[in-house]
Amino acid sequence: MFYPLLRYTHSRFLCLFPAVFPLLIVFLFAGCGGSPPLILDSRIEVFGYQEDSDLEPVERLSVFVRVKDAQGTEDLDRMVVFSDAQELFWSAGPRKWKNAAEGDSDPLIGTSDLEMPAEKGFPRGAYRIAVYDRAGRKAETVVYLGQPRYSYTKEDFPVLEAEGDLLNIKPGGAGDLQVIGYDSEGNLGKSVTLETPVPAEIRLSSSFGEGGRSLPSCIRLIREDHEIGVRLVTGCFSVPNR
Repeated sequence: MFYPLLRYTHSRFLCLFPAVFPLLIVFLFAGCGGSPPLILDSRIEVFGYQEDSDLEPVERLSVFVRVKDAQGTEDLDRMVVFSDAQELFWSAGPRKWKNAAEGDSDPLIGTSDLEMPAEKGFPRGAYRIAVYDRAGRKAETVVYLGQPRYSYTKEDFPVLEAEGDLLNIKPGGAGDLQVIGYDSEGNLGKSVTLETPVPAEIRLSSSFGEGGRSLPSCIRLIREDHEIGVRLVTGCFSVPNR
């Protein structure tokens, strides 16, 4: 009793198939369309980091890549950094990475917060960087970390002490010093560069508050020691509310 219906359905399918098949092909290819991201440039470096003057310094890795993606930065899903020789990898997504070239059509994205397990130094040598988009397509490049190793000490790092409007700075050594302000939400504010020899003190209001600017809630210090070729970064020192 059901055989006529089956024959009818089968014959209709055979008649419609030549017309539907091209549409299916177009649909499938449209779903898989788009091009993978492209890495145009890459930067990698290690630096010394000290969260607090009472803590031992550690080494951190900074990795940034300039990426071209036809669908825009919002299409990028994650960046993974591999040390294949040491069988290590680090992953950073959009919530963790920073855009170091906002407004650029091919942005420079990455992070400076990568850490080694057990507070060890980063291995020197080749690193493989992979950038994935939301469809799983990826771009890869290989970079080489050749900076000489350095044994960071507490004494290497600059120290800041705030007394009202006065900021007392102990530079920790030679080299230029950046004084960077952040607001209460961690957003980057004004940066002041102090050339060698670094002054022992600066005024918070005159250095950061001119033109009615809001004063920073915390300040980070970065010392560039060109003689030994290292960058030393502190945690953010809280500035008392005034």
